[in-house]
Amino acid sequence: MKKALLFLLIALITTCVCATASNSQKLDHTAYTELFNSGNENYNKGDFENAIIDYTKIIIDPNFISPNTFFNIGRANQQLGKKGYALYWYLKARKYMPRDKDVNDAINSILSENENSSKIQFYPIIDFFTLNELAAIILFFFFLTSSVAVFSKLSRSKKDFFWIYVISWTVITLTSIIFITNNAKTIKPSAVIVNPSAELRITQNLKQEPFEILSEGTLLTVISQNDNWIKVRSPKSNQEGWVMSNSALIP
Repeated sequence: MKKALLFLLIALITTCVCATASNSQKLDHTAYTELFNSGNENYNKGDFENAIIDYTKIIIDPNFISPNTFFNIGRANQQLGKKGYALYWYLKARKYMPRDKDVNDAINSILSENENSSKIQFYPIIDFFTLNELAAIILFFFFLTSSVAVFSKLSRSKKDFFWIYVISWTVITLTSIIFITNNAKTIKPSAVIVNPSAELRITQNLKQEPFEILSEGTLLTVISQNDNWIKVRSPKSNQEGWVMSNSALIP
């Protein structure tokens, strides 16, 4: 009885600690509100450059996540005609607001202007939930399984408890392994061309002639990274090549 309750208590503490870990970094609410409102005022006045400056001050701490700020930076950049940077910030916002209609419409509006750009690939579950939501769901099932195991021990024999516990954790473990390995193989990060143009080369050598010129706002599938280079797949020719990292950003 005592061991069972102790096990349940440990599971509960683990759940609470993991669930609150992502919220450990917070920006002063007053400072956030002032900067956000200032950015909105500049945006509404048509002063998009100063709006970007205000919004950027909010996210100067990389540990602070503000999807609405990401989206607003994207909107301001789009108004300035910088569709590469706009797409980059929209994609960052989409990581935390995958179901937001405004974010998805903004992304599609830019991609529709470039017929050679890669299209956003949607994956079940991954694109419907944020990472924090997925973590919360996994923690919920962890706690639920632990609770079932504990109460089974209280009401049944040790042998029944053992097999319930083994089967439950086997299912969770196998599901997690399949989920992680499958997505690791299928989901690749994207890179966005933010310069007016970028040169795609077979090797990491600036002296080599590029085999393709990529336009601003092109969305590329990332294969790998190496120092100042990013290996990508061209959406136009489907050929792999290297682009300078100062020409492309990975959201």
